[in-house]
Amino acid sequence: MSALAGSGKAMAEPIASLDDFLAALRHEGIPIGLREHLWLQHALQLAPSPERLELKALLACTLVKQEVHRERFEALFEIWHPPEPGINETASETPDSPLIGQTRQQTPATPKPAIAAGYQATVMSQTSVKRWRISICWMIGLVLLCLVGLGYMFYSQRPSPPVPAVKARPDLPPPPPAKEIPPDAPQPAKQFWTWVPEITITTPSLWVSAGLPGTVAILALLGGAGLWRRYHRRTAMPPSLGPPVDGPSWLPLAPLDPIGPEFLSRDDLRMAVWGVERFVSEDITHRVDLSQTVTDTARAGGLPVVRFEHAIYPRDVWLWCDEMVQDPVVNRVLNELEQSLSQAGLPVRLGTFDDIPDRVCWDNGQELSPLALEGHRQSAVVVILTDGHGMRLIAESELDQSTLDTVLLAFTEWPRLVFVDVSEGQHGLAGRLEPYGLECIVLGQLPAFLGASPVSPMSKHRADAALHGDLQVWAAATALSPEPVEADRAFALRDHLKLPLSSWLFHDLLVHADSVDQRLDWPPDRRAALLNWFTQCSTEHSRIGENSHLAQALDYWLQHYRSLDAEQSQSENSLLPWRQTQAQRRLRMEIALLELWRKPVEAVKDLYQLYGNDEIARGIRERFRTLTDRDGGGSEPTEMIALPWREAEQPLTVRWMLALMGFGGRETAAAGRLQKPVGLSLVLGGCVGLAVVGFALASWHLFGLAEPVFRPMLPTAFEPVIIQAAHRTSVRTYDIAVGGPKHMVVQSAPAQSVVELDWTWTPLDNIVKLGNSELWRAGTLPQAIRGCEPGWPRRSLVVVEAEPSALTARELAMALLDRGSADAVLLGMDWAAHQQRLIQLDPAMTAPDQLLLILSAGADQSVLTFQGAVGMVRTDDLQNLTDRLKFDGVKSLTEVWPQAEGEGRLRGGPEKKLDEASGITFVTVCGGTFRMGSTEEELEIIEKQDRELYRDELPKHTVTMNAFEIGETEVTNAQFRTWRADHPGEDTLPVTEVIWNDAQAFCESVGAALPTEAQWEYAARGGSVSHWSFGNDAAQLGTYAWFFENSGDRAHPVKDKEPNPLGLYDMHGNVWEWVADCYDPKAYTDRSELIRDPQETTTCGRRVLRGGSAWAVSRLLRSASRDRDEPADRNFDIGFRCARRSRRQP
Repeated sequence: MSALAGSGKAMAEPIASLDDFLAALRHEGIPIGLREHLWLQHALQLAPSPERLELKALLACTLVKQEVHRERFEALFEIWHPPEPGINETASETPDSPLIGQTRQQTPATPKPAIAAGYQATVMSQTSVKRWRISICWMIGLVLLCLVGLGYMFYSQRPSPPVPAVKARPDLPPPPPAKEIPPDAPQPAKQFWTWVPEITITTPSLWVSAGLPGTVAILALLGGAGLWRRYHRRTAMPPSLGPPVDGPSWLPLAPLDPIGPEFLSRDDLRMAVWGVERFVSEDITHRVDLSQTVTDTARAGGLPVVRFEHAIYPRDVWLWCDEMVQDPVVNRVLNELEQSLSQAGLPVRLGTFDDIPDRVCWDNGQELSPLALEGHRQSAVVVILTDGHGMRLIAESELDQSTLDTVLLAFTEWPRLVFVDVSEGQHGLAGRLEPYGLECIVLGQLPAFLGASPVSPMSKHRADAALHGDLQVWAAATALSPEPVEADRAFALRDHLKLPLSSWLFHDLLVHADSVDQRLDWPPDRRAALLNWFTQCSTEHSRIGENSHLAQALDYWLQHYRSLDAEQSQSENSLLPWRQTQAQRRLRMEIALLELWRKPVEAVKDLYQLYGNDEIARGIRERFRTLTDRDGGGSEPTEMIALPWREAEQPLTVRWMLALMGFGGRETAAAGRLQKPVGLSLVLGGCVGLAVVGFALASWHLFGLAEPVFRPMLPTAFEPVIIQAAHRTSVRTYDIAVGGPKHMVVQSAPAQSVVELDWTWTPLDNIVKLGNSELWRAGTLPQAIRGCEPGWPRRSLVVVEAEPSALTARELAMALLDRGSADAVLLGMDWAAHQQRLIQLDPAMTAPDQLLLILSAGADQSVLTFQGAVGMVRTDDLQNLTDRLKFDGVKSLTEVWPQAEGEGRLRGGPEKKLDEASGITFVTVCGGTFRMGSTEEELEIIEKQDRELYRDELPKHTVTMNAFEIGETEVTNAQFRTWRADHPGEDTLPVTEVIWNDAQAFCESVGAALPTEAQWEYAARGGSVSHWSFGNDAAQLGTYAWFFENSGDRAHPVKDKEPNPLGLYDMHGNVWEWVADCYDPKAYTDRSELIRDPQETTTCGRRVLRGGSAWAVSRLLRSASRDRDEPADRNFDIGFRCARRSRRQP
């Protein structure tokens, strides 16, 4: 802008700074050329002293050509020419405002746009102020956090506020005397089973809780004092560079100046330029054609006939390229050829087509149809570049084949036309053109064709499966760059390394790199392989040879990065800063990473200084993740690049910094074996922090309010059946509630105490008399299985307002308990006086529970405070409600009874899921606890002489199960045929004569397995504790099972008998069922009380059979009965059913 400097006297001062402003705009991507300079010069000559807003409008109108540039212009202008303080600018700042040339009142000259010399100091002072502000914010945040913590601690000492109670019934009449229960009324079980804890509460000693952390705090202070005395004058770590100044975040390598043709040699281009054929046109020149004149004069009998020569012109060169070809080498060759022919003055036109050249689009947008073109066939040399893939597809299409034939036949009339197969025969282009007599060459033969020279046969070139020799050196040298490498830079690097390689081999590098454009972008694994090979070839005794190719390649990249740094440093100004910007630090990071190969100590220190910036730190960690030392080069993963030195040989400081920055992705392992070099401030801070933590722990144990800790920690399988909860009732007192959903034990415990629990699966009396009401914890099933569906409450408590002797009320209570809808039912008219016995817990502890009230139609609601879900049904038709419980899965209370109020859920029974592929219906069996096996007393139903055969059922023991799904029926022949099509048998009969391995394989094919022995018995019992799932009365066995007395010595279709409580059919009788366990007669002997999901997997000479069969007597059909057989045996009375893990774990 030197011309602008003399445009006017008033503008002399700002003109120098205007150059900086225009350079900054150009750097931000706003195009500014000579035309814009001339416009500005002319405008400033007309208005030599514009105001600030006028100048802004002038510059915007002249320089901003796209809306996307306006935001950048506005930001830079505000920095370059800020408004003067105290002046109210009311004029519009839009570039369309007609400020230039308007008549206005003259005002004193405003300060001209210039950047003060102290701009850098201002930035630094603003940075310092920003640091202080951040520090103050952190301090205020920490103080507020401490205050919030103290406030919470004191607030939490207060007991929980009482939960508002629901309106009670003060006019409740005295309860009437209880009615006698009719003899024919259904009877619930006398006992129910639940987990009962033996509680031992202990409080840790004062020395263990407070003295030990206090001692640690004192020792930490003493250690810090000793370190201060010894190391207060030492330092070891390089300082961080601090935050960067404003500026560009990254500046890639500038493109190299064009270095001339590369793929086509100068001899090739010279041959193409000078050898383009010339054709004879119809135009007549003024030169006499002597030979033709003599010939025609002789033929005319001596009469003179003068003939003139025809004009001879060079042929046009038409280059048509298939748009479907995405080969960067083809594009570059076309560019080199077009540029050379154009510079020689030869007419060249570029066109494109799609698959077949039936319609060509020139680069100016016009279209050409070769089929309709007649006059230019003689005057053009046509080169058609394609890979033949599209032609092959069209030739295989019956609809489009005729179009291709027409085009190729038309091309036979063109005298100088050639196809260039850029795929070098991959799609058979030459063979397709041969019947038409059309010439086909490869890309390297194109100059010879254009030069009218003989085209020699050229062997097909393919990239080798692996790089080797100088080509591998070239590839490895380009892999040193973290960015994709342009072709020109790759050629410059090859020349720097003095590698005698043809430029055509650059295509091989592109193929090996899987590059999609004309840049080399190596995948991480191939880059690592190249660089590891490069290092091995160039390293001796952990050092890179000075004259090795690796050293030369490193020098090349370092030279270019440093040259870029120097150029940017020289051209920086106040609007285009460079030093200490994010871009320069990224450039320094790349230089340090290259220096890391040969100078690890200096490079690591440089990187550590840059590591203080978050963005640079992420870049360093990402690059370090793929780097390792020489000893780690052979380890996985394959993306690791091994540097030539050993980490163990580096100084401790360097090793620690490498570990901190994630070198080799082994930061965790390195931190375990390395210690940070002595940094006094950090060590003292650690000692002080340790002391603070120690004193805080000591104070917490002396005055804190920690909840009691329950021990032992129970496995996940026990979560649905065991409850452990604590609630603060005073400053240092808690109520602990432990037990099962049906029975809870509530006891006080001091804060910070340890509650030792010894759990026992124990039977308790089921019915508790409470005035004229009864509290039931079980229906007909003493070990009823609770629900495990998502969202199912921790406890489900139900009140039924009815006389305990009422048959419909008793049936409803037993249905609720047996189906898992209720854990406890309070049955009676005076239930309001006894509801606390049902709830058991403090109201603040009932949030995970639900309470359902089934009241008479005219009853008022009355309930103690309850934080969980509360639902209410008002009805006198209890039988109707009982009938509505017959569904699978879980429904909301309103879905079962639309007139219900509030919230709540009911469970009708296990959820069933149909496997469409196999036809098997799976029943969800929720987790729980049961007693597995038999007792001595239970074996007394067996004849004394046979009793010894059943002692493998002893002892009876407690087992806890996770949720699972099991087949509703035994696998049928029809279901088995989905896996083995040739299996015979009636569809509805259970499959038999199946060996154990085939049974297991079938189950695995449907995503399941054979059930374990524990799963099978848990599902067979369905919550019962009797011999059979329906009770101990063998006379009822025929209702539920096919066995020796009613089967007629044959198996029967499944689902002909009544199911067990879980809806499972034929768990007793019909056919024996394989299970997953190996048979061990002493399997039950050593099992503990808290065992879960047991399975015998040793001594598999025989496998367990369960359930009995149609040929078995009643004692073999008991839920606990065990049998065995060889797994390879096929028997007419052995089948199986499948089980799988539940899709919904609690």
